[in-house]
Amino acid sequence: MHKGLFIMNRNNEVPKFLEKKFWEWRAGERRTQKEYAKFLGVEPAALSHWINKKRHPDYESCELLSKKMGDGIYVASGYLPPDPDLKKIVYSWEKLDEDARNQISVVVEKSGKPRRVSVFDSEGEASGSKVGSANKEVEHTEPK
Repeated sequence: MHKGLFIMNRNNEVPKFLEKKFWEWRAGERRTQKEYAKFLGVEPAALSHWINKKRHPDYESCELLSKKMGDGIYVASGYLPPDPDLKKIVYSWEKLDEDARNQISVVVEKSGKPRRVSVFDSEGEASGSKVGSANKEVEHTEPK
């Protein structure tokens, strides 16, 4: 599994993001943090560490959390959210026949030159979440 592209200094917006999503999930019902962890598919201790700023979710944890919370968890964690088209390819890779996989590989190999990825728009927004005011670009090179 690939590591995520880190896009900024970690301001650690994770606790705020998790708390907001917790209150949305609770929807007025009496639910515990332990129940929330079970809903998210993570260990209660890991969730507690993230909320209390003792640890930071890694990219794989963000992949898991995004299934229940959306891609905002990547931004809160300081990672570049995955491209929706790339997600489709990754999640359907096993279903593709060998010819389709080879065609995708050829296209990727031909386009192996570096490209610039803008992380923030001019308003400092990324995936709908306010994360800073810098318009930072990162270089991404496709595999050969």
